[in-house]
Amino acid sequence: MLVLLPGKDGEMMIGVDENGVESCEALLLARHFMQRRVYQHPTIKAFSFHLARFMEILYGAPSNFSSVEAYLSMSEAEVLCALQAARKDPAHPGHIDACALFDRKKRFTATHLPSDISSDRLEKFQEGEGIASASIHWDLAKKHSLSSSFSLPVLKKSGTIAPASQFSEISIPPTKKNWLYLAPKYQFPL
Repeated sequence: MLVLLPGKDGEMMIGVDENGVESCEALLLARHFMQRRVYQHPTIKAFSFHLARFMEILYGAPSNFSSVEAYLSMSEAEVLCALQAARKDPAHPGHIDACALFDRKKRFTATHLPSDISSDRLEKFQEGEGIASASIHWDLAKKHSLSSSFSLPVLKKSGTIAPASQFSEISIPPTKKNWLYLAPKYQFPL
């Protein structure tokens, strides 16, 4: 049901045939519910945080991206071996994250924060509790519109192109949230 359609500036863009609008709606809704129930789950967010931080330590040097070959040489097996090595070596800079990936008791707590929370409040909390910067991290969402609607162009049966909003009333709320990642020995008062 996907079709190539001419855009306003003459470039080709992906659109959908009129008969495929319902299929696209189903995919958008499935993606939305996966975001809410799976990808935004606190356990997944905490695990992803530790893995991302470990990967930054492991591959953060610009030399890892000096060539396509260097980038493509990075494999899952290499990452797993590095995780095992870091877990066994307390002096390794990724030791805390490697341990947290294997032992849930050492994993940071991922807490969904209210949308109106500020960095200042989080910094005051960190200072007041004496939390080291390695034991706390927050990710605050940027301000965004309340919802996004289905925006693909639709090729009508008549051969004309119309916006999907003429065919669909689906509006997907944003999924970006504020998160606080905190070492297990601390608790954030909500």
